[in-house]
Parts: sequence; structure tokens; C-alpha cells
Amino acid sequence: MKSIVKVILLFVFQVLFMGLISGQVPGQSYTDTLSTSFFVKTEINTGLRFYRNNGRESLNTGFSENSEKRANNILYYNFEINSWKFLSDRQESFNILAGIGPVYSTGESSRETTTITTTFDNKLYGPSVSGNVNYSGRYYYDDKNYALAEVYGFGKFEKLWVNSEGR
Repeated sequence: MKSIVKVILLFVFQVLFMGLISGQVPGQSYTDTLSTSFFVKTEINTGLRFYRNNGRESLNTGFSENSEKRANNILYYNFEINSWKFLSDRQESFNILAGIGPVYSTGESSRETTTITTTFDNKLYGPSVSGNVNYSGRYYYDDKNYALAEVYGFGKFEKLWVNSEGR
């Protein structure tokens, strides 16, 4: 998720930076370079990604306290398609990312009340599938006016089995 945010921030920075340097400098003759230049590229990336993070949650209701500590391990096989199309009348960016892989997590849960404390060792495992789609397009009416369209979608499914042992 952090890498997706980095890519989006990099794209926004590049668009803003290109907008700042593309302005007309006083005393410089203006030539319309958009009508003759274009950029079209599609790339396909595949590979393995390994995520490991530590999580901690706690819920205190006043009568009881439930807490959980976990170490999550996720291994994804990713398939990604990026496509860019910068033409004189439009600029489009399209991205699809799909990942599938196993999840394995270990941790400890505890439930405390005023009279009793129960502690469990947990192991979670199972398959995980995730994906996202991102589309961004600018459609130019003339040199200064355009319409912006942007669509983003994300989904994740995990089927987890839990093995808990109390102490």
C-alpha cells in the first residue's frame, strides 16, 4: 500500500513540476510543441513481494480489556500493467495490479477482567488475493482548458484459519 502511495505522489509531483516549467518565459518565442510530440508506453511487471509487519490492537471497555499482538507475513506474486499515453489532445495513465499469495501470522491475545485473565497463542494462515485499478485522463479542449477524469478501485480477500491455544 505504501508503494502505491509513493507512485501516486511521484506522479502528482511530476505533473505539477511539468506544469511549472512549461510556462512561457518573457522574450521567448512560443511554438506549439504539443501538436507534434507524443509519448505512448506500456510495461508489464511481475515478481514476488514479501511484507512483514507487527500489529498491536487493544480494546478497553471499562469492564474488560482485550489486546492482541501479531506478526504478519504475506508473500505475494504480483502482476502489474502500466500504460501511459500522452498525445496532443489527451493524457492518459492506466494501472492494474493483481497479487495472490499465502498469509501466515503469529501472535498473542489476552482478555482481562477484574477477576480473570485469559491468554491465547494464535496462528493464522490462509490464502490472500488483492488487486487495484487506477485510471487518470485529461482531455484538452484547447491549449488551456481540459477535463479531468479519475477512477480508482481496490479490493482484498483473505480466507484465514485460526489455531488458538490457551494458557
